[in-house]
Amino acid sequence: MVPMQKGCTGLAAANVFKDNHFPQTFKNRMLAVLTPGVVVFGIPNCDSVKKTCVWLASQGISYTFHNFKKQGIAPDLLSAWTAAVGWETLVNRKSTTWRQLDPATRLAVCNAASATDLMLRHPGVIKRPVVRWADGRISVGFDIVQFAKIAATSSL
Repeated sequence: MVPMQKGCTGLAAANVFKDNHFPQTFKNRMLAVLTPGVVVFGIPNCDSVKKTCVWLASQGISYTFHNFKKQGIAPDLLSAWTAAVGWETLVNRKSTTWRQLDPATRLAVCNAASATDLMLRHPGVIKRPVVRWADGRISVGFDIVQFAKIAATSSL
């Protein structure tokens, strides 16, 4: 986990993986699952991710940033997101990564399993940001109204 803005939290769970028995990518993926509080998943150069982090900081909400292109995504985490919001919401068909895929690959995305497989192989097709709130709710995309509703009803 990499702090992105002022207001980011540290990662207490990091001590779990101090030894070198686990590959770094596995450690990063597991830490994303184990991190308490608000976690913003995305890539640091994405404007929607930047706006989300700025909004959270302006509201005094601490968060942890997870760069899923560098740190990866655990399949179980992606499955949980798919169950929470649907694979259609997670697959960004407007992304550069999606548009660069060959037509056969795009046509093969027709259900949760095929979408999950594609998102694991090409994290750039995941709509950003994905925010896991402290109460476990998942939101996708930059939406101040939705963020405010969640923040008002959640113990952050």
